[in-house]
Amino acid sequence: MSLNSFFPSTLKSGIYLITCIPFNKHYVGLSATVTRRLNAHKSCLKRDCHPCAQLQEDYRRYGSENFMFQKLLLGAGLDKSKLEILETSILLTLPPERRYNVYTNWRKRPSELN
Repeated sequence: MSLNSFFPSTLKSGIYLITCIPFNKHYVGLSATVTRRLNAHKSCLKRDCHPCAQLQEDYRRYGSENFMFQKLLLGAGLDKSKLEILETSILLTLPPERRYNVYTNWRKRPSELN
């Protein structure tokens, strides 16, 4: 059974995680279309143009085989404000040195940060 079959294609919105395995360092995100967003991250990393410089540097150094791209929570029509609260909670459980995200709250992040 492939990992893709665990989630029905109708479930699109949710939270995702990108992990650098050697460092156990994470990038947490949310999207209305998680699969599409994860593919966009992979594409940027492969083309060496990801906006998160530290994530890009580690990807360049350790290669795709040392990164894991996961769908953490998926659901049809999940409320964005609830997803933001959950994402913030996940980020706050990670010490700053274990996350690529430089913000911990969607509502308080500067617009130039992704």
